[in-house]
Amino acid sequence: MNLTLKSKVTSALPSGYKPELDASDYLDDDPAVLYMQLIGILRWLVELGRIDICVEVSMMSSYNCMPRVTHLYAVLHIFSYLQVYADWKVVMDSTYNDHLPEIEKRDWSEFYPFAKKMNPPDMPEALGLEVGLTMFVDASHAINLITL
Repeated sequence: MNLTLKSKVTSALPSGYKPELDASDYLDDDPAVLYMQLIGILRWLVELGRIDICVEVSMMSSYNCMPRVTHLYAVLHIFSYLQVYADWKVVMDSTYNDHLPEIEKRDWSEFYPFAKKMNPPDMPEALGLEVGLTMFVDASHAINLITL
């Protein structure tokens, strides 16, 4: 098994790789434990701020209980990506969101007539400026061909 990192990668996963369609052999015990350890490291990296690999790590984490050989190579590919792009940062720019359309606010009281907005009684007083959130829903489940 060749467990070396590649030196030239352009994306976190190999181009066109679909882990849900992988039919390679299942990993033996020792490589499977290595796979789980690598996934744990990647999860911590996401927690520490490398959100650019969040989808890929989440996708590969779903194979933690029965990883295949090619899944291990895909995880190593993520580490290659991190090595090549070690100095990348995600920067939040508050002026960038000016071009986004306003999201229509819905009145759901017709569907939930007895619902009341409640805050915890011991909730602290808000400090500083308000933060606006914009969310998008990915109905294709990260383009998983099995759950599509």
